[in-house]
Amino acid sequence: MISTIIISSLFLGCEKEETQSIQETPKSNTIEGKWVLEDYPNTAYIFENGLRYTVYCITPNCNWDTVTTAHAIPNPENYTFENDTLKIDLGFGNSISDYMVFVCGGEVVKREYTLGQYVRWSRPPYDISNCNE
Repeated sequence: MISTIIISSLFLGCEKEETQSIQETPKSNTIEGKWVLEDYPNTAYIFENGLRYTVYCITPNCNWDTVTTAHAIPNPENYTFENDTLKIDLGFGNSISDYMVFVCGGEVVKREYTLGQYVRWSRPPYDISNCNE
C-alpha cells in the first residue's frame, strides 16, 4: 500500500514538471506588435494584420501599454515579413526592404539597412539599455 502511494506520487510529480516545461517555451520572433525606436523613444510602430502604424507620443514619459492603432497617424503602410526580411510599401512606388535580427530574447530587433549599420527597436516595456547586442 505504501509503495503504491510512493509510486503514484512520483508519477504525479513528473507530470507536473512536464506541464511546466511546456509553458516555458520561448515565444517566436515575430514583427507583430508594438516597437519603440531606440533613437526616438517618443515614436512607436505597431505592426498588425499586414499594416504598419506609426504613433507619436507628446508626453515626456510615454505609456506605450495604453497606445493602440486608434492613436496612430492616418494612412498606415502595408508590410510583409518573410525569412527575417521586413518589406514596407511607403506608397507612390517607394518601399524599404531590410533584414531584421531579433536579439535579447526577442525583445529587441535590429533593422540592418547597411552592412554594420542598424537601428534598434524594442517591445514596450522592455528597457533597451539592458540589451548589449
